Amino acid sequence: MRKNQCCGGVARPPATAKAKRRARLEKIVRALGGVLGPTKDFGGGQDLLQRLTAAETAPRITHGTWLKRHGLAFTAPDALRPRHLATGLRRLIAALAFARVFLEFTDHLSDAALYARLWNEVLNADEPDVPRSKDEAFHWDMSQAGSANNDIWLSYYASEDERRDWAEEFTEDPLPPMLPRPFHRDKHLPKAHPAR
Repeated sequence: MRKNQCCGGVARPPATAKAKRRARLEKIVRALGGVLGPTKDFGGGQDLLQRLTAAETAPRITHGTWLKRHGLAFTAPDALRPRHLATGLRRLIAALAFARVFLEFTDHLSDAALYARLWNEVLNADEPDVPRSKDEAFHWDMSQAGSANNDIWLSYYASEDERRDWAEEFTEDPLPPMLPRPFHRDKHLPKAHPAR
């Protein structure tokens, strides 16, 4: 049986170093007001710690400002000519993916409505000003599920089972009708981790 040797020949079980690293991470995360959830591997603990600390202590920046920093600016919706809308929307969606911002549930919105929401809401949302890598992702639910009004999600995106569960749980709220999605762009949107 192989033992992990330490100073003076005293055997130390391999789990001890891992437990100490986790305790150190938990202490720092608690000091930041958070809770470190369960994880299987703390091999990259310092990297995880640095990312958590940076996210909690970094200054905030809007997605629009972050994109401008990288030379990407966009036309305001009221100044965008209709013939440039489709190209402008594709460019904006691609730029947001570059910034690690990914959209979900957009099929109920016209191109003009989606562009306006991206311009007014997403570009103005702020996040920690940390390096954005393939391991990071911000997700924007354009159906506003979880907000005070879930009618869009219930009408266009919820499955029959989800609608039934909703109706059983929220008996006082009338269930909106199920509607066909007028647009079909969601399947073509960039994904944080594309399927292989």
